[in-house]
Amino acid sequence: MNSVKIEEELVKSGFTGKDLVEMRKRLSEYGITYPALIKALHSQFIVMVGIIAFLMGVWLYIIISGDEKSILSFSITMIFVLPLIYLFGAVKLSFKSFRYRRKNQKISHP
Repeated sequence: MNSVKIEEELVKSGFTGKDLVEMRKRLSEYGITYPALIKALHSQFIVMVGIIAFLMGVWLYIIISGDEKSILSFSITMIFVLPLIYLFGAVKLSFKSFRYRRKNQKISHP
């Protein structure tokens, strides 16, 4: 499948023109194909969700069992860490790739 057909399919799946520009930039930067980029962004989304779930679990544990200083310090850390994950993780693009891959490709489970 060529790039034009893939881009048309991506637009039908909810990707915007801005998303496609960002994807083209990454394609030229890394020298990979659309399927490889979509797979990488899919994996990136899963990792980001895992990191956020872990941090939220730690935060919940600290809230339940920690003292006031621990709660305050970790809360301040989360205020800084979560926006960094959002900024550097391309969350929207990763989520759209995750959703696209789940919807359009069968993922075999061992």
